[in-house]
Amino acid sequence: MKIVFCLLVFIVVSCTLRNEKREADYLLRELEDKLMDSNDSLAYLLWNEINDTLVLSMTEEQRAQYAVLSNQVFDRMDMKYDEELLKEAIRFYEHSDCDDYYRGLVYYYYGHVLRQQNEMYSLECYDMALECFRQCGNLRYEFLCHNYMGCVYEKNYAMKNAIRKYKEAIDVCKKYKNEDYKNCMIASLFRCYVSCYVFAGDTMSLQKV
Repeated sequence: MKIVFCLLVFIVVSCTLRNEKREADYLLRELEDKLMDSNDSLAYLLWNEINDTLVLSMTEEQRAQYAVLSNQVFDRMDMKYDEELLKEAIRFYEHSDCDDYYRGLVYYYYGHVLRQQNEMYSLECYDMALECFRQCGNLRYEFLCHNYMGCVYEKNYAMKNAIRKYKEAIDVCKKYKNEDYKNCMIASLFRCYVSCYVFAGDTMSLQKV
């Protein structure tokens, strides 16, 4: 009788776990699909549909994906990033053969966290994210990594490095197909680029740009 009871408990628990995994997969896909929707729609899905119980039942891979998607939402809503979730995702992605895009986003957002704590520590994370985005050919985030690294160097008065990163960001921009967006971003970056030359007192090199 005990064996039958234990077997029934095992079957019920297994079915529950499979159902929770399927539900988590569905909601994570929905969250990813809705990243361009309104903030209200994203907030409802993130805080009502994906509850704490479901998050706790997620597999390591699902939690890593949840860390990426939830921090994308926080970034869009100008909210504080979830540092602990990002650390957990980094530990997972360091030892798994996963998509470079998701790995890059984890390092990218953790770079944002470190930039708020200690500017220079964020550079390593942005650099690791940059390598991932190069591998998967994501120009948008490749550009953003160069840009943020340029900002960090500029804020810490490392003007030669700032100039180098802004120049690399401009080079990435030149690959964009949307001409209006490309020209707008290049113009914005060029102002930063020029200001670094001026601050460094290297106006002779500026004349060659």
